Amino acid sequence: MKTRILAAIIAAAASPLVFAQSDDCMSPTPISGGGIYAFDLTTATPSIGIPNGLCFQQAPVAPRDAWYCWTADCDGMVTISTCTATMVDTVVSIYPVGVGCTCPGDLDPLCCNDDGCGKQSNITCEVRCGDRYLIRLAAKASPIYTGDISFQCAGNPCDTPSYEPIVCAPCCGTRPPIVDSATVNFNPGAVSAGTNLRFASSDPAVTLFDLGDQASAPIGVLQSWNTGRFSAPSWSMSSLGTVFGVVIDDVGDIFATHTIVYDSDSIGATGGAGSVYRLDGSTGVASEFIRLPNATGPGGVALSGLGQIDYSCATRMYYVSNFEDGRIYAIDASGAVQSTFDHASGTVTGALPAANLNEPNDAVGPVPLGERVWAVKAVDGRLVYSLWVEDSANQNPIRNNEIYSVALTASGLFVAGTTQFELSMPQTVDVTQPVADIAFDSNCCMYAAERGMVGISETTPHQGRLLKFCSSKNGWDLAPETFSLGYSGATNSSGGVDIEGAPNDRVWSIGDALEIDWTTPNNIYGLIGFPSAGGDHSDSIMIDFDNVYNTQQKEQLGSIDLSCVDSVTTGCEFKTTYIDCPPQAG
Repeated sequence: MKTRILAAIIAAAASPLVFAQSDDCMSPTPISGGGIYAFDLTTATPSIGIPNGLCFQQAPVAPRDAWYCWTADCDGMVTISTCTATMVDTVVSIYPVGVGCTCPGDLDPLCCNDDGCGKQSNITCEVRCGDRYLIRLAAKASPIYTGDISFQCAGNPCDTPSYEPIVCAPCCGTRPPIVDSATVNFNPGAVSAGTNLRFASSDPAVTLFDLGDQASAPIGVLQSWNTGRFSAPSWSMSSLGTVFGVVIDDVGDIFATHTIVYDSDSIGATGGAGSVYRLDGSTGVASEFIRLPNATGPGGVALSGLGQIDYSCATRMYYVSNFEDGRIYAIDASGAVQSTFDHASGTVTGALPAANLNEPNDAVGPVPLGERVWAVKAVDGRLVYSLWVEDSANQNPIRNNEIYSVALTASGLFVAGTTQFELSMPQTVDVTQPVADIAFDSNCCMYAAERGMVGISETTPHQGRLLKFCSSKNGWDLAPETFSLGYSGATNSSGGVDIEGAPNDRVWSIGDALEIDWTTPNNIYGLIGFPSAGGDHSDSIMIDFDNVYNTQQKEQLGSIDLSCVDSVTTGCEFKTTYIDCPPQAG
């Protein structure tokens, strides 16, 4: 289990506080907040009926222990440690808030650690302000039994403004008009835009998919749905280069962002490093919307790329994350930067001139992990974003990848000092992967799509999860619904997710290895539409991205974005009937 480090950390006490710690889990010693506490387990006795196997590296002989009832003083992550503070061979455990401050019986701890720093222990676990947690400090056979244990909570302190719940914004993207032209003629319904890497210069970097007429889609037979596709000539690899982030705005234009996250990356003729492209939803013409300040190296190779892009219909702002400087840019419809936000420093700027977008003193190349923002999603009054903390090549021993939010003004500009921690990605795998896209459903549950990465410019397959979280009084809880993407552990997300509302009610994602079959052949790498209740490839709609089944687009898929279903022209005719009513008496 890992933690996150924020600038506002509650400092531990300068000298240890001395408490007569309880030897009985029925009456644990009450403590609260950050501090260093002296302990003496010399006369402590073993607890009966408390299992040790989960937390102890080696089964101890009746470990003596002490118990604390600790009240959290922040919303965030608590680190409890005996490192460098004792010679005792310790094991530390924290139990779920539901246990209360009484004996846990055979319930497993929320987090525990043995030998995290030599013979001593160090745990980091997510906690909520004001909640009480049962803490066990156990000691194996040692020559002495005295020392100190420290508590340090990192996050939003209890005396700061209360947590601001996420309020979801309504669906925003409008169906691109070009798909209703005589030459394209998609079915009524949602449209998905998707990004991918191809190797032929004329191949499409961005494709539109027809998600209408789902009654014709094969479900339960592990086949790709050969639905309608469209890509204009100027959306090609030679024109756009490698792009990842994608969004459809309120007039049906499609926007895509330059990237270097694929294993093979290029800069298109239409733009450069750091370009955001506008693909006209009516004419299909691609143009450069804005070029953010991204550096290139020898031979004009981009040293970093952009992350994700989102659009707010309420403010008519486009939000783009940039790996180069760690900032999120708020860009208006004319392509002018109206505000920026830097997670690492908390710095917010107002409008910036097009000729001077560079962040002062920013080093060339991508910002370090822990400062690198990827996914962005506009909601009502806030922008939710992900922080790239670790990946397969850079495992962080104390933090998982994380999700935050920042407040927006009514006009869509960033508000300084409003950064809010949302969640830490659960470690159900050896290493969490960066969240590349975020979506919300009508119940305001959050969907986070990871992308397996090995550093800034290399993708690794079969590592990305698609997880759903719903809010509760304890924060964001991992939802019971599961979304299994294909083979190899069903963790094949490439980093795209969006929600299709009624009548189909599907959760759409994109990933590798949805179906692997070299014999038929029937290799499906592309989009997958899950039932809203969750599912896998056996009960979902699958669309092979390039519609070629004897090859695999392994590590070549990007992200997706859907238009709203209610933006479809249905061809219905409305008539008005006038009814004459006799006057009422009296």
